[in-house]
Amino acid sequence: METAFNLLRQSCGMSFEETAEFLAKEAITIKHWCNGTEIAPQTARVELFKLTKRINKAANKAIIAIHTARKRAAQQNRPIILSIAPNNMEARMRGWPFASVHNAIARRVLERLTPEMIAQVKLAPYSADTRPIGGQSVTKYRH
Repeated sequence: METAFNLLRQSCGMSFEETAEFLAKEAITIKHWCNGTEIAPQTARVELFKLTKRINKAANKAIIAIHTARKRAAQQNRPIILSIAPNNMEARMRGWPFASVHNAIARRVLERLTPEMIAQVKLAPYSADTRPIGGQSVTKYRH
């Protein structure tokens, strides 16, 4: 049986093990909550809901930034760089629990762009030659 808790976990991009670490629980407990053999406590559901809202907010800021950068990038014949955390350490440096959660932001951004806009976007790991735009240092573009 599918559960709301499991859908929220998937929406955040986290594995069972990452969710367990995020909520300070055992992975087997998370699996039980996800498959419906046990009901996740409200505190756990609220934490996933808060993370989902944070991801959505960051994605919305990134989309606004992409719309702003799009014209300039096209004029300079350069891609818009959508930076992603290549590992958990980089994600945590930017305030996200895991790289998978940070990638969930990028997925939301890409899902909401037109095919023409996606053609201008290049996914790349964070680097020193990119400048943050879009709130939580989610999206970057080259000057």
